[in-house]
Amino acid sequence: LAHTMGWAQTARSFRSAGSIRTTIPQKGTYHMSYAGDRPSRSLKSSITSLQVAQARSFSSGGGPAKPSSAESDCPPLPIFYADWAEVKLPDKHRFPMDKYKATRMVVEADPSLTGLIEIIPSPLCRMEDVLSVHDAEYAQKYLTGQLSEQHMRAIGFPWSPANVKRTLASTGGTVAAMHAVLGGGAPMAAQIAGGTHHAFADRGEGFCVFNDIAVAAAVAMRTYGEEAASPALVLDLDVHQGNGTASIFEGDSRVVTFDTFGDSNYPWRTRTESTYNV
Repeated sequence: LAHTMGWAQTARSFRSAGSIRTTIPQKGTYHMSYAGDRPSRSLKSSITSLQVAQARSFSSGGGPAKPSSAESDCPPLPIFYADWAEVKLPDKHRFPMDKYKATRMVVEADPSLTGLIEIIPSPLCRMEDVLSVHDAEYAQKYLTGQLSEQHMRAIGFPWSPANVKRTLASTGGTVAAMHAVLGGGAPMAAQIAGGTHHAFADRGEGFCVFNDIAVAAAVAMRTYGEEAASPALVLDLDVHQGNGTASIFEGDSRVVTFDTFGDSNYPWRTRTESTYNV
């Protein structure tokens, strides 16, 4: 949360340091570059100053800062988790499935968050919501284990009923977080799962089956109307490009996809043009 709240200030620090140059005047692909081979001294100083300022604002006398009366009146931040749908992958499988549970346990164990968050099991996503962006034949074949070996190889997970449940929980938690904000009065909400931005409307790849981000955006506009839910901004900061999300919303003016990623990273063959690629 500290990093999220400090993002605007961090951006200003980067800009004032003069070490990162990028402009985004219109849709397209842009390349971010450093002024030198490594961040300059002024950039490092700006980041250090920001960290010190954040530390001072979040702690006093070596402990967590006490929330103000205004902060204490705020409802707890809803945080959904999907690791209750446990999946055992084959030995030496390269996907770190345990990271979701590990993240939840760290958050739950942080005493500074007591009373500020509410940890909630992610519900299973409804089929009606899945089909708001995904092809019915693809969805049905995945749910019933009838996808071809080639399709499953592209996804990267072996099929199992447990993984079907995890996939639906991962998608359902993001949809539930959206409802908590647009329909439940929460100022913000989070999901310790999801981010499955490599899932296309008619296929999955890169350990992504259903695109939870796209589903949540589509359900938001369907449920709450375009006035309340659009334009929607998908801010993707993963090191890999969110090709599936970009493809699903290509040409849809109601959704803006802003994607920062490593240019030499996966996906290479299926990269898709986001509204903004950096």
